[in-house]
Amino acid sequence: MAVWIGLLATLALGADPSGGLLPWEGASPDTFASLETGVLWQDLQVGEGPAAQVGTRVDVHYVGMLEDGTVFDSSRERGQAFSFRIGEHRVIRGWEDGLGYGDRTAGRIPPGSTLYFEVEVLGMTAPRAVPTEPMAVSPSQFNRQGWAQVVSGDGARTVKNELVCVDYSVWVGEALVTHTYAKEACAWFRMEDGQTWAGLMDVLKGQREGSVVQVWLNAEAREGGPTLEGVSASTDVLVEAHLVTANQKVR
Repeated sequence: MAVWIGLLATLALGADPSGGLLPWEGASPDTFASLETGVLWQDLQVGEGPAAQVGTRVDVHYVGMLEDGTVFDSSRERGQAFSFRIGEHRVIRGWEDGLGYGDRTAGRIPPGSTLYFEVEVLGMTAPRAVPTEPMAVSPSQFNRQGWAQVVSGDGARTVKNELVCVDYSVWVGEALVTHTYAKEACAWFRMEDGQTWAGLMDVLKGQREGSVVQVWLNAEAREGGPTLEGVSASTDVLVEAHLVTANQKVR
């Protein structure tokens, strides 16, 4: 079911609400609200779903129009919705701060044009929660190899050379160094050397889907995995890893 919501319902980029034609029948310039960025917006139909926020991925249909109502771009005409994550600045600057295309010609858009976008929000994917701290584990739970089983999974076991999907967070003291939760899903890799940190790979061997482990990694144990910017080789890091999916066949 399609919904129309808030700011994403209608964007009038750089428009002057004091006059000029509006592309929507019955719309009045007086009904446009203004943001600090200069974007003028108006709800055509208010949705009842959750509000979008920074980090939300939205799926939309949009129609881009000039002041006289000429359509210069339309995802509906192509029959293909457009998706983007709010705050990543991967759409035109006008969708973010009202600057439009400026004083240059862009395809069917004359330089200096006022642009109107009618945007229908089809669906949203909320950002995933980033851990604020590792799960509580007492020192006695860590074995001699420097890792602890925080949660025991009951799904399929990991298999050498097959795919797994893992969410992880890396900590130095109370500081979160890096994590996978900014992505829409966990990180996929094969259960083979060089695919992730050597120490984490050793711990994941034989783990069941749904398991959560914590492991201390020194410089040697961090070989083969992502580089940790700002972390010296002499600093041990704590990795908390959630085995989301295990034993997926490589095709």
